[in-house]
Amino acid sequence: PPGPPDTGPRVELLGSQRVGFNVDRDVLRVGRKEGRFRRIALRALDNDIEVLDLKVFYGRGGPPDDVQVRRVLRAGQRSEPIDLRGNEPRVIDRIEFVYRARPNFRGAATLEVYGVH
Repeated sequence: PPGPPDTGPRVELLGSQRVGFNVDRDVLRVGRKEGRFRRIALRALDNDIEVLDLKVFYGRGGPPDDVQVRRVLRAGQRSEPIDLRGNEPRVIDRIEFVYRARPNFRGAATLEVYGVH
């Protein structure tokens, strides 16, 4: 018998990054093994994170996507999916972030990055 119907896009965790309290820059390396994606989504854990900007670099080169996020993700909150440029799913090589953790008494935060197929 046929399998279950497609219930929509598949989402997969691409990686996570610890975030300190100062404005910071980080690079999350993704690489080919993860597949091709049309969108990405972000989730904050352990603390609120102010995501300022991100830059997505693709596996076959070409110009990166510069995305101004400029929003606060509350601890446990996932962002709406962020569209990547182009009509075809793309291999993501790495993502550069500029962000700031919102200080409180719980220490650092973790930013999770999800790829949406």
